[in-house]
Order: sequence, then structure tokens, then C-alpha cells
Amino acid sequence: MTYAAIVVRAPRLLAFTLAAGIQPVLTWESEPGRHYQVEEASELSGSWRILPGEAMASGPVTSFLAPLPAPDSGQRFYRVRVVE
Repeated sequence: MTYAAIVVRAPRLLAFTLAAGIQPVLTWESEPGRHYQVEEASELSGSWRILPGEAMASGPVTSFLAPLPAPDSGQRFYRVRVVE
């Protein structure tokens, strides 16, 4: 029996900006052809919610425009994960 292991490097966040001063934009190092998902939480130890939309990398850098958070949602944490 033969097994193969594929090791994928975790995405490295390059920038977090606000489009039009209010909408979160995450930019990270990516591998072309890989799919990524962005998740958000109100606390680092809380439950994470997958944001709608999946980003497919077409080059070494990928950006994702996150939905506007609710005005009363308080602080937000974001993370990027590779989708297998």
C-alpha cells in the first residue's frame, strides 16, 4: 500500500485594509490554483464563521473583500484557510 502526503503552507497575511474606509479587505500569499476561505469571529477563542464566497488564487497574492460587519458587532477577527 502506498500513501502520499501533500503539505500545504499556511497562508501568510500581507495586508488588512478597509475599502472605502469601512469594508475589510484581506490580502495574503497564495499558491496559484488553490482555493481559500475566509472566516471571522468576535473572539479568538470563540466559534469561527465561514464568510460567503471562496477565493481561488490565480497568482502568488490573493485578496478577499469581506462582507460589511453589522454596525454593533464590535471587534472582528479574521483568518484565511486553505480548502482541500
